[in-house]
Amino acid sequence: MTTPSPHPQPSGTTSPYASVGARIGGYLLDGVTVALVVLFLGVAPAMLAQNTALIGIGSAGSLVLGIVQWWLMGKRGYTVGKYLTGTRVVDAQTGAPLGMGRALLRYVVLTLLGSCLVPLLVALVVLIRDPRRQGWHDKAARSVEVVAGREGEIAAASAPPQIRTPLPPPPGPSLATTAPPPPPPPAPAAGSPVAPPPGSVAPIAPAVAAPLGQGDLVAPPPGLIVAPVTAPVTAPPVVQPTPTPPPAAPAARGWVLRPAVGVEQRITGPVLVGRDPDVALRPEAQVWRVDDPALTVSKTHALLMLEGATVTVEDLDSTHGVLIRRKGDEARIDSRRPTKLLAGDVIVLGAFEVAVEELG
Repeated sequence: MTTPSPHPQPSGTTSPYASVGARIGGYLLDGVTVALVVLFLGVAPAMLAQNTALIGIGSAGSLVLGIVQWWLMGKRGYTVGKYLTGTRVVDAQTGAPLGMGRALLRYVVLTLLGSCLVPLLVALVVLIRDPRRQGWHDKAARSVEVVAGREGEIAAASAPPQIRTPLPPPPGPSLATTAPPPPPPPAPAAGSPVAPPPGSVAPIAPAVAAPLGQGDLVAPPPGLIVAPVTAPVTAPPVVQPTPTPPPAAPAARGWVLRPAVGVEQRITGPVLVGRDPDVALRPEAQVWRVDDPALTVSKTHALLMLEGATVTVEDLDSTHGVLIRRKGDEARIDSRRPTKLLAGDVIVLGAFEVAVEELG
């Protein structure tokens, strides 16, 4: 029976974790960068001017370079050497940059390991045998080193499975079933009595008196005109035509945002996206809060708008910007400029990715 690894591997034909050769190459390039700064800013001027005090300028330059490297590691996930070798150091769970504190901790542990050859060799063996190629300095800072561009696979592999609730169908008119009109009553045969329609008053037939004998005739009083009594004629009922109902309107199309992790968001109007969006910017907008402990998503990061059948996204001066991935190409949009989205696009907000899909 095989015991599953406690650290799931991201899906794909190749591992996203940086190779040992690429990592060693990055460290060597960082060392060469420091040596060049000390040489050109300190040693060379000191030799030309024959003044050893100028070597301190090189030392100051290397200190400034170290601070820059620290900032790049904490905020961008790379140093000069790692940038040249195409690797990034990110959070082992979210794939986001480490931040300044954990980047400094990683440097301190790595420096202590490098101060003696034996611990350094043991740490190298641990790194090679680890399924995610984590050294002791990586485990201390809870980081992994990956190939540039594959940071999103780390967050996808570490996230728990999500149960998605299907969206209800969009509201739309339904076809009403019209009952056929009742057939008209058959026409009466010639000579047969006509039945009165329901609700009408039947005519009163004239009374028929028995024949009078001779001398039984009674003359009408003077001035009285006797008119013959006739039965009223009942008109046949008129059947009104039933109006044909108008054709049903087509169902309205809609848009939905599907994140890699989390609950889907239906777009029915303005949507503010961020860790804690400021509703005062658009009081009528929906609020979509993103849980991002690594703080790669700004508090009020972006605004999505629905104008007719078109959806746009706008970067609200966020820290890491808004990127759109379309058919394999990825580009960062301009701040405060709405950009039209297409079905199949992927919006990248820091370490948060969401797919844009059209319904209907």
